[in-house]
Amino acid sequence: MSRSRLVALSGICTAVSLVSIFLANYVTWVSFMLGVISACAVSVPLIVDGKNGKYSLMCYIASGVLGVFLVIGNIVYVLPIVLFAMPMTLIKVYGESTVVRNEVERQRISTVWRWILYYLLGETCLALTFGAAYLFAKPLFERLFDGYIYLMIIAIVNIAIPLYNRLLTGCIALTRYAVSKAWH
Repeated sequence: MSRSRLVALSGICTAVSLVSIFLANYVTWVSFMLGVISACAVSVPLIVDGKNGKYSLMCYIASGVLGVFLVIGNIVYVLPIVLFAMPMTLIKVYGESTVVRNEVERQRISTVWRWILYYLLGETCLALTFGAAYLFAKPLFERLFDGYIYLMIIAIVNIAIPLYNRLLTGCIALTRYAVSKAWH
């Protein structure tokens, strides 16, 4: 694919991702699905051109930075999207793509390393989200750490990572199908 088409596609995907992040701040009851849409949007350039991940990385950085700064008032809804959903999708798309070396086809990142990265992302996201809640949403932070609610949240997130991986598998397959129909 030509560079100009990839740049145009990256701009469109960044806009879709940024709108999804922005809406997740105001329509909180669908913020989870908007996070999935945002994550799949930044992975489209990588799906289109699997050899060149810099366009997806630029989409992620642009939409993540702008998303965090545009909705700084309610950052607790945005940080999980920016720190977990989007990077996990990029790791999943990049890691599951195949390369051929010495006539052997294999995945770019082994399954074990991908799962290690998923859980590292999950724990880092939790820590930074709790830190942001402490800095920007003090009442919410005090409510979370008043009892053992924060431990339940940590357990739920760690249990939900494999379920989220399954959801992403379906969403990425749907995204690949839509991209193949639209760009070929």
